[in-house]
Amino acid sequence: MKESNRQKILIFAIIALVITNITSLSFMWSMKKTEEKPHYHNGGENRGGMGKFVVRELGFDSVQQKAYYELRDKFVKQQFILMDSVKTLRRNFFNELKNDHIDSAQISQLAANIGLVQARLDRRTFNHFRQVKNICTPEQAAKYDTITQEIINRMVDPRRMPNNNSKNGRPGDTSKNEKRNYPIENHIPKP
Repeated sequence: MKESNRQKILIFAIIALVITNITSLSFMWSMKKTEEKPHYHNGGENRGGMGKFVVRELGFDSVQQKAYYELRDKFVKQQFILMDSVKTLRRNFFNELKNDHIDSAQISQLAANIGLVQARLDRRTFNHFRQVKNICTPEQAAKYDTITQEIINRMVDPRRMPNNNSKNGRPGDTSKNEKRNYPIENHIPKP
């Protein structure tokens, strides 16, 4: 009798675990399916939200749209390659924590390489913004300056969210012109 009770409990536990796993997997699958991902491929209607935003806000004509999307698609492909390089370098950098003996020269080299690739990313972004501005009319260029400033603000401070209740988009901030007192000079290596 005791053995049959154990079997019943074991069967019940297995069934409960299977149901829990199926429920968990279904939930994760449905969450992944509903996530919006940018569409940087195929052009046209499948383009991501930022591209549509720029085209709409600046009022690009069809020739400008074609030029913009060609620039943007080339830029995104290049950026993804560099961003993957930064991820790999950072992974290698932090994997050094696993070593019992830390090679400070290796750590310095990895950190320097991360900085070099990040600098390339920033230069390419700057050049991309310049190239897009070059396809604008003078009126569009003035508006583009405003748009790029907002994009740059989001890049520099990704926590900045539009339409937040605070005046400048940062939770807890009360002043639109508030500046943090983090002198960049303290973080730039001296020659």
